[in-house]
Amino acid sequence: MDEPKSRSQRYLTEVYEEIKNTVDDIIENKKQFLRAIENLQILEFIEDDEGDAIRIFQTVNDRGKDLTRMDKIKSLLFYFSNKYLNKKYDHVINETFGEIFELYDNIKLTGEKQGINIIASKQFNEDDILRYHHITFSSESYDPTVSQVMDNVKSKLMTFRKNKQFEELEEYLKSYLDSLLEFTKAFNNVINKTKTETRYYKVFNILGMSAVYYPVIMQLEKLKLLDNTLPEKNIKVIDMIEIIDVRVLKIREYAGKKKIGQVAWSLNNEEWDISELEEHLVWFNSFEINNERFKSDLSYRSYYGNTGLLRLLFIDYSERLAKTEYSINELKEVMQTNPTIEHVLSQTPKFTPESYGFKDEEEFEEFEGIIGNLTILEKSINSSIQNKDLVEKIKGYDKSIFLVTKKLATKISSTKVFNKSDLDNRTNELIIDLSTRWWA
Repeated sequence: MDEPKSRSQRYLTEVYEEIKNTVDDIIENKKQFLRAIENLQILEFIEDDEGDAIRIFQTVNDRGKDLTRMDKIKSLLFYFSNKYLNKKYDHVINETFGEIFELYDNIKLTGEKQGINIIASKQFNEDDILRYHHITFSSESYDPTVSQVMDNVKSKLMTFRKNKQFEELEEYLKSYLDSLLEFTKAFNNVINKTKTETRYYKVFNILGMSAVYYPVIMQLEKLKLLDNTLPEKNIKVIDMIEIIDVRVLKIREYAGKKKIGQVAWSLNNEEWDISELEEHLVWFNSFEINNERFKSDLSYRSYYGNTGLLRLLFIDYSERLAKTEYSINELKEVMQTNPTIEHVLSQTPKFTPESYGFKDEEEFEEFEGIIGNLTILEKSINSSIQNKDLVEKIKGYDKSIFLVTKKLATKISSTKVFNKSDLDNRTNELIIDLSTRWWA
């Protein structure tokens, strides 16, 4: 038997083995099996009310492994096709959802193999695609739960049925099917690009693109705009989105989903040209956090817990120091070292803060997490120098592949110190560079 190539094939292989074992057991216990067959009963449910019929189907089938809302959406569409459209879309629904489930399997498998945290997590499933898509398809909600998606689709179909608008019902069903499939294809295309394209690998694997922007990204891919060049800024759309994610969603910690959801919906329902898209992206990037706010946030706030953001900032900065960019294979090798974020002046210091220029321990705690006191370091090196003094630390820093860290080692080696003044100077140096690279 060939090795399975997708999650679905792996599941089928597991089921095959289970059935094979069961059949082997039946062969050994034929009489017991026949007695069990004689006791089987067939249950028939006849229900005139369509809402009750749908609920009965979901209740009867929702045993063992829970049905996802994607499964339930499929059954809902199938029911309306079967009963009100003379079974016209029964085959189409089966074929479409078969393709969607295969695409999802590939998305999930790629996300796991590539280490894309959002997709690799146990919480991510088909229902997330259903939610992301619905933001582009319906203006009912800019952050719907999967239950709200199900209720919205059901409500639309039942309203058309109640008003005997069967042409409108058919058009809605068909447009929903087409839209969901095309969105899932776009999702799959984007995630597959992380295997071969440096920018996508950085955005999804290293930075960890914020999930709130997924609907916009997939819709732009669906429209073949994601890799287009913005005419004024002369950068690709995906590059502009990376800037927005760094500045607005990570540094600014923008939590408003309405504006982003409105754009995702508009991209699916209105005509956009590349100039209009550029105008919106540039406006959103600067309106939510201007350059002075960006510098201020980097100067005084701790981003230590945001590993994806800091990894990207320091890897990107190291590339500029080297005046060359990593290839995607080099980036993959870099990520295999499991780069961690290192405190130059340790979180649990073995020194008195006053001896390093801080007023007291409380002031040191205010500075320990800001960007000037942080750098990037391979996990194996970081583990070997934990909480050691600076002399021992710079020996580890000098072994690092990251130029930002090697540069820091050279600096400390020459001055033999890294105190509050040095921390301030390094913070300012980084901010000047980062505010130029991540511009508004």
